[in-house]
Amino acid sequence: MRGVLRKALFVLLFLVLVGSLLYYNGWDRLNLNSGIKSLLTEKLQAAVGENSSISRCRIGFRSINLGGVRLAFRNSPYELWIPELRLGYSLKSLLNGTLHPEKTAEEITIFRPRLTLRYDPAKRLASDVDLSLELSDDAEQVYRAVLRDYDFIKRITISDGQIVLLNMKTGEQTGIAKGINGWAYTDEKGKAWVRFAGHVFSTDRYNMVMYGQLDLARGGIDYVKVDLHDYEINDELPFLLPKYLDVLSGVVNGQITVTERLHPTRGFNIEGSVTLNDGAVKVVSENLYLSDINIEAEIRDWNIAIKHASQKINGSPAELTGEIQNLLEPRFDMHLASHQIDVKRFLDALQPDSNLPFEGTAALDVSVTGPMQAPHISGSLTSSRLSAFQQALDSLRIELNLTPEGLVFPHISGQLLGARLTGAGQINLASEDKSVDFKMALRGDVGDELRHYGFLSDDRCLADARFSVFGTLLSPVSTGEFDLTFGEEKQPSLHLNGSFN
Repeated sequence: MRGVLRKALFVLLFLVLVGSLLYYNGWDRLNLNSGIKSLLTEKLQAAVGENSSISRCRIGFRSINLGGVRLAFRNSPYELWIPELRLGYSLKSLLNGTLHPEKTAEEITIFRPRLTLRYDPAKRLASDVDLSLELSDDAEQVYRAVLRDYDFIKRITISDGQIVLLNMKTGEQTGIAKGINGWAYTDEKGKAWVRFAGHVFSTDRYNMVMYGQLDLARGGIDYVKVDLHDYEINDELPFLLPKYLDVLSGVVNGQITVTERLHPTRGFNIEGSVTLNDGAVKVVSENLYLSDINIEAEIRDWNIAIKHASQKINGSPAELTGEIQNLLEPRFDMHLASHQIDVKRFLDALQPDSNLPFEGTAALDVSVTGPMQAPHISGSLTSSRLSAFQQALDSLRIELNLTPEGLVFPHISGQLLGARLTGAGQINLASEDKSVDFKMALRGDVGDELRHYGFLSDDRCLADARFSVFGTLLSPVSTGEFDLTFGEEKQPSLHLNGSFN
C-alpha cells in the first residue's frame, strides 16, 4: 500500500511540475518560433550577406524546421534557395538555454535546394591569362568564413537538389543538374568530405557523381570531382551545341576536377577529360548530317581542346581538330577536313529530290571560328576530277562562306571542255525555295573536245561564253551568250556567236 501511494505521489508531482513549466513558459513558448527565426536570420546575414533571409521557422521535437531560406552571398556569383531545411539540435542544450549552433546542432537536412550560378559571359578576366571563375575579396572572406566557422556541422544531407545557370547578359536560365542527393560530413582532422549523385540536365537517370574534400582549417577547397557516366545527350546542352544543331544521338563519359587557385588570382580552376561516342547531329534547317561522331577532348582553363575526333559528313569520313574557347561564352577555333567527299551521295542527302548531275569525289577543308551562336565558316572544296552533266570538270576549286542567309561562293575555278571556267555565286538557304544565283564564264580552246565528237576539223576553237544560273535549287534556269572562233584567232576560218536559255 505504501509503495502504491509513493508511485501515485511521484506521478502527481511530475504532473504538477510539467503544468507549472507550461504555465510559466507558455507565452515564451508561443514566441519561441519568431525568436529563433530572428536569431538565425541575424547570424545568417552576418555570416553570408545582408540580403539573406528566412521566411518561416517552427520548433519541433529535436529539430528546428526552416522554410524559404535564401542565402545571398556578398559580391558572389551564386545564390542558394532552400524551400525546407531541418536543423537537428541537442534537446539538453536547448533546455539549458544554450542556443549556440556549435553546441546544439547535430545534423542538417536540406530539401529541394536550388543553387543558382550567375555569370556574365562577356566578362573576361584580364588579371590572369587563364579564364577562370574568380572570387572578389569580399566573396572570398565570406566563403572562407563559412568553411571555417561552421565546422561544427558534423553531417549535412541533401535531398532532391538542383543547379541552375543564370546568364546575366540575357537573363536565360539553364538547368544543368537535378535530382541531386548526397551528404557531407567532417572529421577530427579538420577535413570535410562531400559526395552527391544526380541527373545531368533533364535526364531521368542518375549519370553524375560529385565527390570531394574541403580544408576547414584554411577555409578552402582541396578538390571536387564530377564524374559523368553514360550520359545520353539531347538538345539540352547549353554550351557545347548551338541552337542551329539538332542532336540525334550520342553518349558522353568523362571526369572534371575543380581545384582552388590562390595565385596569381584567387579563384577556381577546372580541368578534365570527356568523350562522346556514337554521336549524330543535324543542321536544323538543312539535310546536313554529322554522324558516327567519336570525340576525345580535354578540358582546361574553361576551354575544350579536341585530342581526337572522327565523324562522317553526309556519309563521307571527316576529321575535326581545334578547340572551343571560353565555355562561359563559347567561341570556335576549329578545322573540319574530308579528303574524299562522295559528291553524289552528299548532294542526294542534302537535296533528295534534286537529282543534281554531279558525280565524283572532292576534298573539303573548312575553318569554323568566332562565337558559337554566329560562327564564321569559310573554306574550300577541291577536286582533281569531277563530272558535271557527264562532262569532265577538272582542277575544280570552290571557295565558300556560310552566312545566316546561305552559302556564298566568292570564287569558282576549274577546267571544263578544256577551257578555263571561272565564276561566283550563292545559294540562299534561308529562302523557302532555296534560290540560286551564279555568274559564270568559260574561256579557252575547246577544239580537242569538239574533235572528239567529230564536230571540228580545224586545229583550234576558241570559246568565250558568259552565262547565268538562277531560279531554285530544284529547278535552276540558265541563260547566256557565247562566241566561237575557229582556226587561228588572228585569221579565223569561222566565227560564230549567239545566246541560249
